[in-house]
Amino acid sequence: ENKYTIPHYWGTLGILYNTRLVDEKVDSWSILFNSKYSGQIIMENSVRDSFVPALQMPGYSINTDNTDELDEAETTLIEQRPIVQA
Repeated sequence: ENKYTIPHYWGTLGILYNTRLVDEKVDSWSILFNSKYSGQIIMENSVRDSFVPALQMPGYSINTDNTDELDEAETTLIEQRPIVQA
C-alpha cells in the first residue's frame, strides 16, 4: 500500500569557522561567498551540499526542480570557485 515512507538520506549541513579569524556575525550562507575570505573557504566535495547554500541564499527550495533556479545556483557556484581553497 505504500502508506509510510522514510527518508533515503538525512543529515545536517552547517558552517564551521574559526572565531579568532572571523569577527563578524555568521548567520547566513553568504559568508561562503564573501571574497574577504578568499583562499580560506573550504566546501564539502558534494554536489548536494554545495548547491544547498547557493539555492537557499536567494530563497529557493533545496529540492527545487526549476531549471532557472538550478542554473542560477550553478552560476553562483562557478563565480564562487576562485575564492574557494578546496
